[in-house]
Amino acid sequence: MKSEAGSRLDGHGIALGEGCSVEGELVGPAVLGDNCSVAAGATVGPGAALGDGVEVAAGAKIEASAVLDGCRIGAGAQIDDAILSPGAEVGAGARISEQSVVGPRVKVAADARVGAGAKLFAAGDE
Repeated sequence: MKSEAGSRLDGHGIALGEGCSVEGELVGPAVLGDNCSVAAGATVGPGAALGDGVEVAAGAKIEASAVLDGCRIGAGAQIDDAILSPGAEVGAGARISEQSVVGPRVKVAADARVGAGAKLFAAGDE
């Protein structure tokens, strides 16, 4: 689905901020802040909220999660029932689930598995 920046897709439970680029699929309810990009083959929603400037790479999937400003989600990564703090980065193929929290600017390695309510924070950021 291609969407124009700043459009609000009423009736589908989807809201887009200004300057968004969406080539992947949005499944409502979903909210994208300003200047987000969702690559082809990626899926955002249902129940996803993306802050400003979030980048979602091809094949990634985000459901029932809050992904805050400036996060980068790698190709094929899966985020389900999690919170990603501002500036967090998730490597390609990684999975974050089960009410886990990734702290500000934390980098999750490619193919990593984070679940069971894990809380990942850099020293001093807790």
